[in-house]
Amino acid sequence: MATQRTYSILLAEDEQFQRLALFDLLELCEYEVTTVEDGKRALAELRDENKEFDMVLLDLYMPEMDGFELLSLMQEDEKLSLIPVVVMSADGDKEIVANCLRMGAKDYLVKPIRFQECKGLVRHMSISSVSSDKSEKGLHKYEKIRYVDGGATGQIDLVRSKHDGNQYALKQVKLMYLSEKDKQNVQNEILLLKVLSGPTLIKFIESFSDKDSQYIVMEYADGGNLAQKIQKKITNGQKFAYDETLRYIAQITLALMAMHSKNILHRDIKTQNIFVAKNDILKLGDFGISKQMDTKSALNATSCGTPYYMSPEVCKSQPYDSKADVWGLGVILYEFITLTKPFDAEKISELFERIQKEPYPPLPEDTHSNLKMLVSLLLNKDYSKRPNIFEFSRIPCVYKAIRKFVEENNCQNEVLNIFDMDGKQVSESTDKDKDHDESKKSEENDKLGKFQLEQLEEIAELIRNDIHIQDYQNGWFSKHLRCAQGRDIYRWIIEHVEANEKKARSICQVMLEKEILQDIKGFPEFEITGLYRIWKDKPRCALEVSQLLVGKAEELFEQAIKEEDGVTTIEVEAALKSQQYQGYLNAISELEKVNVNEMENNERISFFLNVYQCMYIHHFLKMTNEGRGVDGQGSGSTLVSYFSKIKSFVWDYSIKAFYYRIGGFDFSLDQIKHGLLRGNKKSPLAYLRTLGGGDQRAQLIKEMNDPRINFVCLDFPEVVEHIDRFGSSDIDQALDVYVSEIVNSRMVYNPVQNELTLPRCLQTYLLDFTNGSGKEEDLLKFVFKYYTLGEVQQINQLILSFRQVKIKQLKIYVKEEL
Repeated sequence: MATQRTYSILLAEDEQFQRLALFDLLELCEYEVTTVEDGKRALAELRDENKEFDMVLLDLYMPEMDGFELLSLMQEDEKLSLIPVVVMSADGDKEIVANCLRMGAKDYLVKPIRFQECKGLVRHMSISSVSSDKSEKGLHKYEKIRYVDGGATGQIDLVRSKHDGNQYALKQVKLMYLSEKDKQNVQNEILLLKVLSGPTLIKFIESFSDKDSQYIVMEYADGGNLAQKIQKKITNGQKFAYDETLRYIAQITLALMAMHSKNILHRDIKTQNIFVAKNDILKLGDFGISKQMDTKSALNATSCGTPYYMSPEVCKSQPYDSKADVWGLGVILYEFITLTKPFDAEKISELFERIQKEPYPPLPEDTHSNLKMLVSLLLNKDYSKRPNIFEFSRIPCVYKAIRKFVEENNCQNEVLNIFDMDGKQVSESTDKDKDHDESKKSEENDKLGKFQLEQLEEIAELIRNDIHIQDYQNGWFSKHLRCAQGRDIYRWIIEHVEANEKKARSICQVMLEKEILQDIKGFPEFEITGLYRIWKDKPRCALEVSQLLVGKAEELFEQAIKEEDGVTTIEVEAALKSQQYQGYLNAISELEKVNVNEMENNERISFFLNVYQCMYIHHFLKMTNEGRGVDGQGSGSTLVSYFSKIKSFVWDYSIKAFYYRIGGFDFSLDQIKHGLLRGNKKSPLAYLRTLGGGDQRAQLIKEMNDPRINFVCLDFPEVVEHIDRFGSSDIDQALDVYVSEIVNSRMVYNPVQNELTLPRCLQTYLLDFTNGSGKEEDLLKFVFKYYTLGEVQQINQLILSFRQVKIKQLKIYVKEEL
């Protein structure tokens, strides 16, 4: 971080883990840090004449003396009152934070505190705390130019400052219509706006009271609003270009990052509230102080178009968070691409129904793949799977657009607290000449010091063997496998590479860019609070990874299955403690790093067929080991017949979901089979599709309608007979061979009894195999394409007399063994 001198911070935090973590972050930002665990010790440090602090970072709730009392005592002291104080709040409660700001705090941070927010603290230490504005105050400072907008609770006028001649928007809030509580809320909101800043936010200038009204002076953007800009494109028959769309989305993203970092929600994201300022810069405004305080006004706003931007959770009147604003951003992105809103209806009730249940209309075919991906993320109806604004900002194409905007407008200092400019470089150049490569290599070598690029993999291997690597829980049903903490990697490099903090961070960043480190969340910049996988080599292609995984699964299955005297024994406990199982887990972890988007459609089909087979076996063994396996017995040496009891296994399967993380997404067995390989059809007995509308996973495999995959992707309680490795070529032929083997080994025709015994999947997925007709004749035609053991004349006769043929599912014989 570029600063003219080292700033000294007093950190007052009673919770030990928080204190140590913040100490690390602040030191990484090159601050000089002194830590104390309560307000009483903090006051003693501040009064020590031998010490001088540039800032106090203050937790509010501490023993001995809390943050409120310390802040009050500092403001009463002439010398201490000049030291800027930034308070830390766990929940960002507006009333508490507003009281602190009223008591003299300069800013507030919401825990957990991010690295970028620590870097941004320098803003408060590099400016004077004493205002030099001696100009006239209050309403008389401005002269009215014209009326802009208004209602019962107030109005907005365009005014000119008598002091500097600049134009501003003057918002009047009539307090006579508000309760005492609402009046206090208005004051709290104004205090919060004072600390809300960013290059793409309408800037707060000042506020004051006059008679029965509260006045708020804001920056005025003279280019109209985004809704008007979109309408102009429609009128002129034009569209937004790809780069133009990303540039605007980057600007709105920065605005939301600034708000959400303070735990402030906008609640009314729409094109009418995004204004066009100089240099074609978008500014998010209309934070709705008076609107939020007045129910009637809010209802009027609803009838004026706001519902188009409401998220599904808001439409359901469910609790919501900052991701409701992210949904609004998705609606705006959809408008940029199509010049229409994704959901529309004549009645609000119908509109809400569509927002909650219907997928958004498909984007035009010529839409850039990056934009398609972004829309699918932002308009995910499941808010738990929708990214927050900071996760969204780290998507490579968004990150590059933000960085480019910041550099072009020279506003690095304004975004210092929310955006990391030291991450992956933005480069729109496609120049691959030798001079460019040599220059880049030289720059990277400068970062690495005496360690050259070719030594990075050796360093990574040493780190992997020396630091603590473990699995980390990821939600209820999955884990991030074999990860290391960024802090451990960073400290190892400092200790063993003889690097200072800045050099160590640079080395970590280069390792991340070279894909030797992999951030489990896909962030482009290294953070000590992140989780990483350490790779010795660059990742293999996804299909190769899946084929190797099949080999590991075969070894594991052979280790688990024992056959003796016609009895199949599953030695589950021994298998899960074997070297084969550890090798299999290592192979699984590589799935997180694969890029499925780099494959052709046929390669993706092969990839997911391979993964499904392996995942099925893994799940089979895990459930059996947990005492909920195919025969309902406990772990250990489990005796099972060749086919399992349906009731126990189906029940157990529904109890516990099972996921693999593949290329940044979680996949269950159902999601792979029904959501991808069956073209997102409903699973048997299900009422809804496996992958909801807008789920980008559903787009991974195009136009999939091949019933043969039902032979490969088994359903419980079917037992695996063999595993096949599917490759990149001749997937059609490979599936034919696979189906032919199953049909000829499992189909039995008894001409005496006029009975036909078929594999179970043919009955379960009858509509798939008959192209939706459900007719037995069509099923027989499919089956006998692959049946090679009977004579042609016999087969033709059988098809002709299909009405007399009794088709039934595979007979299941359960043989109890002791």
